[in-house]
Amino acid sequence: LKYEAELKSLALPYYFLRNGDVEKAIDFARDAVTLGARIGSALAECQGLVFEGSVATMQGKYERAIACNEAAVGAARHSGIPYLVGFALCTLGTSYLQVSAGLQDKAADAHEEALRTLNKPMGKAMAASNLSEVGYCALELGHDEQAGELFANALESKSATMYLYRPRLLLGAATVAMRKGDLQEAGKYIDSADEFVEERGMAHMRPFVALTRGDFYFQANANAEAMSAYCDAIELAGPMRFLPSIWRANAALSHICFSSGS
Repeated sequence: LKYEAELKSLALPYYFLRNGDVEKAIDFARDAVTLGARIGSALAECQGLVFEGSVATMQGKYERAIACNEAAVGAARHSGIPYLVGFALCTLGTSYLQVSAGLQDKAADAHEEALRTLNKPMGKAMAASNLSEVGYCALELGHDEQAGELFANALESKSATMYLYRPRLLLGAATVAMRKGDLQEAGKYIDSADEFVEERGMAHMRPFVALTRGDFYFQANANAEAMSAYCDAIELAGPMRFLPSIWRANAALSHICFSSGS
């Protein structure tokens, strides 16, 4: 039962998420949480909760995201495993920040503690995922230099989640490059992310690639290409109900239409 719970908490949910079957992925994660709690597997319980919390954030179900991630932190602390504590704190901080700027301090506290776990025994086991979450929140707060360092460190680290999070890290690095005005470097990161995603059929990452490519074209004053990329993002995000991605793409399209007088 221990191995069944662990398999259902990470490998199977990510397999179905990669295929775009979000509901099936969540079903496995919830099974893992239930089974993990029953047999005393904090690892399975925490991983299942973090997975559902992360997906809830991507779908804009923020109350559910916070509930799952807070429960994950509790399970992780109970386990005493440093990398699990950091893993759960990172996704919790992200969900706080997505809900409201008023929770910014709580997000910062969660992420500061999460970064400290990296220096503990086995703390770097989930380094790619942890640094990714903290990096994106740094971007959200306008701390571009810190975000760039976090993404670079994560891309160079060896951890259990380095391949799962590689496209997300590359897109984060692309955003940092765009904010610095280095479109050539940004384009390389986006192309690398796109290639990685397509080679591995990571359906859940395709909307984010399209969104970032839309940002790239918009900054390059290529409005037609930007609008096409944003429309792709909406189409790709729709079946998985990644509502925040759809909202952001629609907002970008409206901005382009308004600014161009279309």
